[in-house]
Order: sequence, then C-alpha cells, then structure tokens
Amino acid sequence: MLEASGAMEAIGLWEEQRGEIDLLYTDMTMLGGMNGSDLCRRLRQDKPGLKVIISSGYTTELGIRKDATGIDILYLPKPCASRVVISAIQTCLARKK
Repeated sequence: MLEASGAMEAIGLWEEQRGEIDLLYTDMTMLGGMNGSDLCRRLRQDKPGLKVIISSGYTTELGIRKDATGIDILYLPKPCASRVVISAIQTCLARKK
C-alpha cells in the first residue's frame, strides 16, 4: 500500500511505481490543485483499466458510475465504516478490467 498526502505526491508515487498499482483510493477533495476525479483521469491516461474508489464527505451518493471512457468508478460517502471500505476495495479488485 502506498500513501500520499496530496495530488502531486500521489503523481510522484505513480510515476515511480505505476506497474505495481492496481487501485486508486482517493478523496474527492485534495491538496495540490486537483480533485479526486482529476487525479483519476490523469492516472487512467497511463493505465486505462485502473480501478478507482473516490470518497467524499460532500455527497451522500453511494454507488458505481462510469467515467467518460465507460470505466467504473466507485463512489463512497464519508464517513463510512472500515468494513465498507474494505468491502469496496475487495469488490473493485475482484472486477475484471
């Protein structure tokens, strides 16, 4: 597991280890002038099948939506129980590309 404190740090980690990253779990609101959707788009330029979970405290929506390329993004409202996060991660990783 890799952890970043903001968008630019996340991109730096991505550039170093993109081949090892299968899932992005991010908050919608981030430091660094980017939001979670922006970061998702940026990373999916390199790896279109990247699985993504975006969490937000500003929406109560829960569910899967497709991005512009038709690839699923799972949205989780905050706060949510750790078991919900774990289940979401397991579900995303189990999905085929």
